[in-house]
Amino acid sequence: MKSIIYAGALVLASIPSYVFASELPRRSQLSIMETSEILSNGSTWTIVPKGSLLHVPEYLKKNVLSKPQGELVDWQTFTSTNRSLVRAEEISYEQAKGNIAIAEDRQELFEMQRVIVVATNAGRPIEVKPLKQNTEDNNHQ
Repeated sequence: MKSIIYAGALVLASIPSYVFASELPRRSQLSIMETSEILSNGSTWTIVPKGSLLHVPEYLKKNVLSKPQGELVDWQTFTSTNRSLVRAEEISYEQAKGNIAIAEDRQELFEMQRVIVVATNAGRPIEVKPLKQNTEDNNHQ
């Protein structure tokens, strides 16, 4: 395969100018809405990955919707305008993968929150996988 640098971009010269849809790599058959949770304040909404909600107080469960309602806004806009509804909790990538446990005292703090707590990594919502078994005592962080 021959590659050429053109205006700072790598161009692969051996790619044909046409590609049949059947030749494209298959993506998951699930839509983004099927793999996401919808958070809403009644007039605006945003999506976060399923598995990213660390805590949802009983009285705020009505704000986790199955269908969008209102205007779609990005995560940063939603959190900055809904501080009384949602809070981001930064976790490590290893915690998100389930390799390292989120410390119990930190989880207890989530339970005391009066807002929806969403796991984030580098400021973006992230799914938290279940803790893997037998990972050398799953160091807590």
